[in-house]
Amino acid sequence: MVRRLYLLLACVASLSGWAAAAQLSVHTGAQQVEMGKYLSARILYLGKQAVGPADLRQWQDDFHIDRRGIDSERLADGQVRTTQQLRLYPKRSGELLLEAIALGGAIARPQRIHSLPSVRDGIDGTPRWQALPAQVWQGQAFEIGIQVALLHPSNHIAAEELLAPGLTVLELPRIEDRGKGSVTLRWRLIARDSGHLSIHAPIIEQRGRGRWRYYLPQQTLHVLPLPSYLPPNVPVGRLRLQSKLIDSEDSPVWEVSVLNHGELPDEVHGLRRQLAAIAGRDIASVTLTPVGSDGDVSKQRYRVRVPEWSWGFGTGPQISIPYFDVHDGRLLSAEVQLPAVWGIPAGGQIVLALIVFGLALMFMRSSIKLAQRRVQRQRFRQRLAQATNVQELRALLLDWSSASTLSQWQAQAATGEAQAIASALNRLCYAKCRDEQALANIKQAIRNMT
Repeated sequence: MVRRLYLLLACVASLSGWAAAAQLSVHTGAQQVEMGKYLSARILYLGKQAVGPADLRQWQDDFHIDRRGIDSERLADGQVRTTQQLRLYPKRSGELLLEAIALGGAIARPQRIHSLPSVRDGIDGTPRWQALPAQVWQGQAFEIGIQVALLHPSNHIAAEELLAPGLTVLELPRIEDRGKGSVTLRWRLIARDSGHLSIHAPIIEQRGRGRWRYYLPQQTLHVLPLPSYLPPNVPVGRLRLQSKLIDSEDSPVWEVSVLNHGELPDEVHGLRRQLAAIAGRDIASVTLTPVGSDGDVSKQRYRVRVPEWSWGFGTGPQISIPYFDVHDGRLLSAEVQLPAVWGIPAGGQIVLALIVFGLALMFMRSSIKLAQRRVQRQRFRQRLAQATNVQELRALLLDWSSASTLSQWQAQAATGEAQAIASALNRLCYAKCRDEQALANIKQAIRNMT
């Protein structure tokens, strides 16, 4: 629409009387050009007065325009001829169009140009963008690349700077596969702004038995804005937490490592506060050390001394950190358990030792008493087995319980079995004849009680 309006205005201007005699033409040395090479072009303008450079924005989608100079001369008939020299580098192969342009009230016709790929010995050396993500989140880190096939194994690839307004650009080591004859240029990008952002390919040269200079079309990236509720220091990417215990002369130290596939803020939201609360210390005692990045993984390390009182039972305290997951597109939490550790101050160790010593003495006393009761029980059962009459049974029960009468022994036992045994003993004492079976039954009942 913009181009049509531009041409319409140019046509209107061409109808004006003062510019009726103006002429404009575009001359190219050929109608085809190879990728990596340039097409020489001249823009000739003939009119009553000199003109400035032509507006060639409508050519920029298909060509990189290298303006080489502009000259004007007055002819014998009083007209002025203005010549602009250009080099046109195609940005893609196939049928391209030098669209109509207007200058000084004149219009030049459009021309079709055929762009050929850079092929040598069946190898297409035209650089190619690797697939970009369909969309990314603001703050997300991702990798892009351009692959170049070598037209000869000894060729060298040189590239200028990649430009991406609204994104942070970090050049990564290129991947050279001389066996397959290819070089991959790589960059790590972090989206700072949201919206549709442009990525301008660097100028790429392949040098060897010839020289090819490539200008590739720009790429457009869709960057989604982060939710407005996110605090600024919540990490964006894929977050992992690791923990370990570090031995120290003063006291052991908890260390938590934060790893993110992407950038990390200067300080991860809420981590120092959690560690300080768990350790019972102030936030200033939690140290933060940026470790840098390993490839696309950023890392930070947090340390805090273990609290003086730490019992070390089961699992240690849990740390939970929120982060925005770029794959799920929502707020998630990364969690890790701190190692359980035993820690008691010197004064507490003395108190604990005294408590343990006292408990040991009580256990020893209880053990001795228990052993004594077992010995007495064994002796009682031996005497019970040796008793041959009711009088010996009666004397044994009174001696065992330190009672004066069977009634007193029965009251001390306070059970139905004791009452039955006392009654049986009394009946047996006054029986006219000896009843061995009754005596055996009483002895068994006494054994069951003890």
